[in-house]
Amino acid sequence: TVREWIVTGLAMPTKRLELISPLPVICVIDHLYRDLAVADAARRGRFTHAGVELVLGRRPDWIDGGLADDVEWRIEWVKLYEGLALAHAYSITGEIDYLTAWEDLVETFCDQVAVGADVSDVTARRVQNWLYAWRRFADAPHYDGLRPGLAERIAERVIADAEHLRLHLTPHRNHRTLELYALLIVGLSLPDYDDGLARFALDELGENLSTDVWTDGVHRECSTDYHCIALRSYLGAIANARAAGLDLPDGYLDRASLALDFALHIQRPDGLTPSFSDGDTVDFRELLAFGAELFDRDDLRWAATRGTAGCAPTCSDATFPVA
Repeated sequence: TVREWIVTGLAMPTKRLELISPLPVICVIDHLYRDLAVADAARRGRFTHAGVELVLGRRPDWIDGGLADDVEWRIEWVKLYEGLALAHAYSITGEIDYLTAWEDLVETFCDQVAVGADVSDVTARRVQNWLYAWRRFADAPHYDGLRPGLAERIAERVIADAEHLRLHLTPHRNHRTLELYALLIVGLSLPDYDDGLARFALDELGENLSTDVWTDGVHRECSTDYHCIALRSYLGAIANARAAGLDLPDGYLDRASLALDFALHIQRPDGLTPSFSDGDTVDFRELLAFGAELFDRDDLRWAATRGTAGCAPTCSDATFPVA
């Protein structure tokens, strides 16, 4: 049971219960969400999404707070990307208030919001961000654990969310991808909860990749932005599977490499990826650099560095006939 894991899973029996933290995983967004201004605003209870700032407090009303007439604002808010910024601020300053602010936010969410209250993809992102932030806090040299009882509570809530998520996966497309990736992160972070969860998530991601990325390497939604967002999860699965000693599904690497081909050829010379169909114009050079390391591809390395490393692609024009 989770309670047994919390007691027996500690590396050192002398540590207090609240010193438990999730096992390390490769965080594919580790380079993002390090804005100290965002962290300072969050510890004052101020949150900005879609250009709208609201003062909601450090122990907010997670159900009725936010913009009553804007569901999208709340969706972005409850994912709590601010937690990663709070953890980064704590790691470089040692100020305990950044940690207690995150504790307040997560604790009140557990108090107020029932498992399954949010749609699956929102739950997936929130769970993933909680684990990423918690691990970032735990890696700080001055970290001395969460407030008494909170580590156990967070672990139990994450497990309950994962169990609900596994039963309510989106049937297809990028929401399913991020949901499965969140389950992979839970399975690797809390392996004694269910030692088969990571394997299940990885196998399902393989099926999702073969279905959603066509044979020419383009994601089925035909959106340049969503293609790269989904690709980030697919690549993160490769990195985390290798780190954990898990075999990838058959054909996974080949299809992921094709998806990288498309990401390479849609990048503009200024390093930005234009917005086709839905999504934003974004700098995905870090994604190409990640792919370059995973696949040892000099063409990706060249594009990621704007020509300062690697080698230019041998073909400068490309056709994607399925898409």
